[in-house]
Amino acid sequence: MIMNRHEFFVKNGYWVEPNPLFSNADLEVYQQSMMKIMDHRYESGREPMPGRNWPNRTDSNGLVQINNAWWAGGAIRQLALNSRLGKIASELLQVNGICMWHDQLLYKPPRSADAPTEGNVGWHQDWNYWRVCDKPDMITAWVALDDVSVENGAMMFVSGSHKWKQAIKASDRTLDMEHTLSQVRIPKGEELNIIHCELKAGCVSFHHAITLHGSGPNLTPKPRIGLAIHMVADHVRYTTTNGASHSNLKVCPREEGELFRGEQHPVIWQKVPYGQ
Repeated sequence: MIMNRHEFFVKNGYWVEPNPLFSNADLEVYQQSMMKIMDHRYESGREPMPGRNWPNRTDSNGLVQINNAWWAGGAIRQLALNSRLGKIASELLQVNGICMWHDQLLYKPPRSADAPTEGNVGWHQDWNYWRVCDKPDMITAWVALDDVSVENGAMMFVSGSHKWKQAIKASDRTLDMEHTLSQVRIPKGEELNIIHCELKAGCVSFHHAITLHGSGPNLTPKPRIGLAIHMVADHVRYTTTNGASHSNLKVCPREEGELFRGEQHPVIWQKVPYGQ
């Protein structure tokens, strides 16, 4: 029996769309928009929020990460707020609707002669960093803007780890693959089943906020580029009970129990408008 999207997601904590959702023409426009942002050209006139190594694309320490790239407007904004992705995310989480949490424009530089094995992202659970939310009903769509392989640092998931709750604590050594893997607490009766998520350009993977994931170095002469769109279910509310913070609160302060809405958290897709 073949499982549908939701059944597979419930069992494994991730889902990969089997066919590209975006054409080569779409991808060319998105890539051009991405490069404009990295060159400090913003169609909206608004600069994204700085992230790791931003905007030095030659940094051999690894991933260039630009947070809230959708603020810059243009095609990247259109991709980040794509309703088709929001609808799939809603189906996977089985929720009424999906709002923007924040996105990350990701550029993994080519292999460097000075640091040939760097450029990875250590194992982590997004939920550890998003605990200003009262529920982990959150999901990421990872859009491959070119082909993604094991050789150029494809993302890896631990299948079923979304059921492990906090399998690893947040760490300052987030880029250290070996260290973060050694910190993973595997529940009794479970196993570390690592899945390499290779994607053709235009394909999209989805993973739950609790799913353990990471990525290896780019060992090829070309960059690996993509857009991670982090989304939150439309019923999730802000909470201070976990004593957590998040960079979004700098631009959109919240009151206890408030829904994530407004300019920073536009609705991407919704079956029934909230409150109806």
